[in-house]
Amino acid sequence: MAGIGFHLQKLLNKNTYLASIQGYFHSAMVSSGPWILTVTSLLILNSWSGLFLTRGEQDLFQSTITYIFAFSLVSTGLIQMGATRYVADQLYLQKNYAILPSFTALAIIVGVVQVCLALIFWLPAPFSLVYKIAAIHLYVIVSLLWLLMTYLSAAKDYASITKAFLLGSFCALALGALGAKHYGVEGILAGFALGECLVLVLLLYRVLLEFPDEDKFNWNVLQIFPRYPILALIGVIYNLGIWVDKFVFWRGPQSIQVEYLLYYNPLYDNASFLAFLSVIPSLALLVIKVETDFYEKYKAFYGSIIHHKSMGTIQKHKAELVYSVRFSLTKLFQMQTIISLSIIIFAPDILVFMGMKWLQLSLVRYLALGALLHVMFLIVVIFLLYFDLRLEVFFLVSFFALTNLVATYFTSTLDPRFYGMGYLMASLISLTISLWVLIESLEKLEYIVFVRQNLRKVVVR
Repeated sequence: MAGIGFHLQKLLNKNTYLASIQGYFHSAMVSSGPWILTVTSLLILNSWSGLFLTRGEQDLFQSTITYIFAFSLVSTGLIQMGATRYVADQLYLQKNYAILPSFTALAIIVGVVQVCLALIFWLPAPFSLVYKIAAIHLYVIVSLLWLLMTYLSAAKDYASITKAFLLGSFCALALGALGAKHYGVEGILAGFALGECLVLVLLLYRVLLEFPDEDKFNWNVLQIFPRYPILALIGVIYNLGIWVDKFVFWRGPQSIQVEYLLYYNPLYDNASFLAFLSVIPSLALLVIKVETDFYEKYKAFYGSIIHHKSMGTIQKHKAELVYSVRFSLTKLFQMQTIISLSIIIFAPDILVFMGMKWLQLSLVRYLALGALLHVMFLIVVIFLLYFDLRLEVFFLVSFFALTNLVATYFTSTLDPRFYGMGYLMASLISLTISLWVLIESLEKLEYIVFVRQNLRKVVVR
């Protein structure tokens, strides 16, 4: 699934500053397009829509968007990991024709289920019919976007993906602004939903061009879930762990009930958005450099086993693989540390620039440091999944989610100066344990491959 990274590397091979900037920019869009689109659009629309919307309407719009992205990500986590595994297997088997039909099959399931869930939540809401229709449409669109991002990681035309996100973002901003001016809160939500819909259509068109198809639907993709049920649990629990601290603060101190079941915490939410944005460079580096370099060593190691090479050759490739993992983690940690420390040092200036409260100073710093540890935890988990250590990953993501929940709840009862420490501690402890698991796994990699795994039965055909 590191496919698009190899095409992005061609830009870096030109050895020019412009090419490097383009490469990392495209990589950021491929890895974090929906996040970038959402956070930047919210920041701009919230600052501009104040001319036409009341404070309560602005809060309603922001909490609606946040809820939609949070719950769509958690719920689609049930199929994201399984879909990723299936697409990777088909690429390995060179059955590219099975990829697009598998997406259409999963898209139907996701669409039907998410429409039902959205109706259950939004129909009883005391909002206008137009607002509820726009919210339901946006929820389904974003859910399909999360699914589609899995398939785009195996695509080749990164430029078209970037253009889709940029054009969709512009339309979301323009239509949202026009909607706010002429139709109020219903207009801004409907305009934003139309922009997201454009992103979905353009990216879907890209997938249609990238992958050939012989059938309209490939229901064989569903075989992956009973075969690897733990992947569904990993996906939903990991995504839940990302949001559980926000859930706690939505019902905790300083939270505001906007209307109906919609809550938000202005202190915690804004600082969390900033923390999310701070790790995008690391995710971009993961796609364009780390995962591709690692995959070459990974492929050589497993290839030497499959083709019955000598033990000396296998040991040589293992040493190169272990070095790649350690070098990649060190490089990512160094880069993200620079970014996080910059946020910590310049936090007072950032607060002034973004119009945030001084009460959020310690919170921004804790969350920036927590995001550093969290993204490193994510990358360690990705490495473990490459080695098919599903059970270990399940326990790790479950531990992170539970620790984040408990620690955040405890710190939410303390003085606001301690807000964010729960997330920081959960990320620190989870990263420490995951690194220990990774080191131990690399030490006994031969045992894992020869005893625990059967390389002849690792793909779904």
